Amino acid sequence: MQSLKTHHRIAVLAASLALVLTGSMNAAPVVPRPEHPRPDLLRENWLTLNGEWQFEIDQAADGIARGLIHGKDLSGKIIVPFCPESKLSGLGLGNTRKFKDVWYRRSFELPSAMQGKRIRLHFGGVDYQTWAYVNGQPAGTHIGGSAAFDFEITKLLHAGPNEVVVKVLDDMSTGLQPLGKQSVDKSGGCSYTRT
Repeated sequence: MQSLKTHHRIAVLAASLALVLTGSMNAAPVVPRPEHPRPDLLRENWLTLNGEWQFEIDQAADGIARGLIHGKDLSGKIIVPFCPESKLSGLGLGNTRKFKDVWYRRSFELPSAMQGKRIRLHFGGVDYQTWAYVNGQPAGTHIGGSAAFDFEITKLLHAGPNEVVVKVLDDMSTGLQPLGKQSVDKSGGCSYTRT
């Protein structure tokens, strides 16, 4: 078990990618949900990555081949922590479009108080499969729609601007992942009772 002293030396980047986005295109550039997502785990030094990110729907699923892992601008914008279907995301796509692969990109600089400390990139939940990259290097992968997860990224960071890129795959057509009411197809059946 880590000592309390060591425990408090770990800084956290909270990228609350709960990927259920809602927002207005005319909203002021205010960081949504700026409070720490888990007050019981609040640390002295943490940085929220909520707010505007670059975003792209990857219809051809060729983002890796196109080099989206590092240094490439994405075609759109989204407000995190909201999902593309939500109005609060600034996109408001609703359930009218089916898409599987999406990309998120954002730059950040570590505050001086976080320099020299261990840094973890924390996600509050991403639906469904996630690949995270920091400065073009793999930070980690995760499978699961609503569980929080994080990656140790200290060794991937450098002085000055750093880049986080997140690829998300949410393929509801395979029948291999848990589903709720998010399907655009006729709902009901053994997944849940239609309301």
